[in-house]
Amino acid sequence: VKAKSEITIKTRFMQGKTLVDSVSRKVWITPASEKTVGWNLGECLVFGSGTMKNLLKAHGVNFKYINRLDTIQSVKNTSLLILEKNSVKAGSTQNVSLKSFMERGGRIFIMEQEKSPMPEITIDSKPSETSHIRAYNHSLMNKFNDDDFTYWGNHPYGKTNSESWVVSNPYWKPTSTNTTILLDNGFGDFGSGGLFWTPLFEMRSGKGIAVVSQLRLTEKIENHPSALKTVHEILSYLAGWKPATASSLAVLNQQDKESVQTLGVQTVDENKALVLLASGKTILDSDASARLMKKVSEGATCLLYTSR
Repeated sequence: VKAKSEITIKTRFMQGKTLVDSVSRKVWITPASEKTVGWNLGECLVFGSGTMKNLLKAHGVNFKYINRLDTIQSVKNTSLLILEKNSVKAGSTQNVSLKSFMERGGRIFIMEQEKSPMPEITIDSKPSETSHIRAYNHSLMNKFNDDDFTYWGNHPYGKTNSESWVVSNPYWKPTSTNTTILLDNGFGDFGSGGLFWTPLFEMRSGKGIAVVSQLRLTEKIENHPSALKTVHEILSYLAGWKPATASSLAVLNQQDKESVQTLGVQTVDENKALVLLASGKTILDSDASARLMKKVSEGATCLLYTSR
């Protein structure tokens, strides 16, 4: 085919002239040219055993392998770093190197791992044939629909060691850090569980960003169009990503100001702020209310919250 096309495969099971059963299945077919179309990503650094080498070559990507992860500490620019499958080692300081690189503005794509590169976020064994898009309006996820993350093989639901699993070892959803869940995952809990896991999320720290994936991309990318599309879109998203321009923040309540600062958020004097955080109790003061209204009229943003 020359373009992505949908076909229907119909199967009929006959016993003599009697129809015993029939199955109708819709399948998407993608042009083979998608395996070699050029990807405009700029320079990429790659760490791992070489599982992405042939793919990057096929798409004309400018890339360079590094032998040790701590060498990214000396990288002056904010290159895109790819962590290949199972390149994270337990008991190492790799997480420190990754965090430092990201805080300086580095962009990281972390592929399937047995050991979590973030000590505070754990990996679980919860395989699933389907993942659900959580953030439809996200500038990465708006390129997909739910069918892209459903049944990456021909095995039926519930088969052990299924080739249809989209993910086999998702992360427990983070309860801290600056993260955005991109895909949800559940498990066959039959009433006692929920969407507690994620195979794909975004993490930001300092000036940088990481897209963290446990999707079975490495083994599916050669023959499954959705896996190839996912890798391409993630890398393109990271290649074009730029940190948002920081807005100066003032917190009017002193106790709340100290709490905000413990999160690593810098605050400025009220007169210099473009964003003001004020409690409802604070604006009951007529002088404070007048100052806030004046700042807002000059273009500042005021966030009001209920204080306990």
